Amino acid sequence: MALQILSLSSNQFSGSIPTSIGDTVNLTFVSSDRNQLSGSVLAEFGLLSKLNVLSLALNNPTGEISENLSLCSKLQVLNLQRNQLSGTIPSSFGSLHHLQFLDLNGNQLSGNLPVELGNCVSLQTRDLSNQNLTGSIPSSYTSLSNLQSFSLANNSPISEIPVGFATSAGLEAFSVNGNGLNGTILADLDALSKLSSLSLSNNLLSGQIPVPIGNDFNLAVVLLRNNQLNGSIPNELSALSNLEELDLSMNQLSGSIPPDLANCNKLSYLSLDRNNLMGEIRVEVSQLKQLHEFFLQQNAFQGTIPSSSGNLTLL
Repeated sequence: MALQILSLSSNQFSGSIPTSIGDTVNLTFVSSDRNQLSGSVLAEFGLLSKLNVLSLALNNPTGEISENLSLCSKLQVLNLQRNQLSGTIPSSFGSLHHLQFLDLNGNQLSGNLPVELGNCVSLQTRDLSNQNLTGSIPSSYTSLSNLQSFSLANNSPISEIPVGFATSAGLEAFSVNGNGLNGTILADLDALSKLSSLSLSNNLLSGQIPVPIGNDFNLAVVLLRNNQLNGSIPNELSALSNLEELDLSMNQLSGSIPPDLANCNKLSYLSLDRNNLMGEIRVEVSQLKQLHEFFLQQNAFQGTIPSSSGNLTLL
């Protein structure tokens, strides 16, 4: 029987992938993660028309990603994370209509995000973080209705989030921190009913925290650290009963801590430091019994520290 599955992960293989890999035309699964492979991601992989999974993560291949990979029309998983790949993301990947998982995290890729990736209609997970990508997030990405996780963290300046991204109704995790994003936080985020993690830290976002964010009842993580957000902390955040981490530090927020924030009884991490918050620390905060870390430094709070804060036994 012809070889269909090749699994070589977590060994100490080194050297280049042999070009003869293109002769094993019945392969459907190739995994060689966590080795010491070098050379390039071969064009010969494009000869494997039956390939469903290609995973070469945590190796040392260099050079550009071959356009020929787009010939693997049945490809569902492409994992090339944490290598030393350079060049641009091939626009021809837009023809991979069965692709569900794309992870290119931690390489040295550059250039603009390909508009054509918006044609990968089956995509559920896309991780393009920790690169040198620039430009803007193409509006074509808003049509990815099956998308569950999108990460574009820590790239070169990415201008803004396109209006309509909230049409990805199945989105559960959205991370675009560390990109120099400008503009405001999209007001239609409440349409993302399954969103559990929102990370927009270390950008240049301005304006107020949109009130509709309080309608994303599945949110467990909200990270908006180090932006230029102003206005008050919306009391509507208190409706997030699943909230575990809230980081609004290093912004220009004013006003007081909403007393109803105590309703977020799963909250374990709360960071409000380096804003313009004022008033007294409300007694209600002591109701956050799961709180492990609580940061308020460099604001304008006054009055006394509530004696009931001693109830926060996990701090």
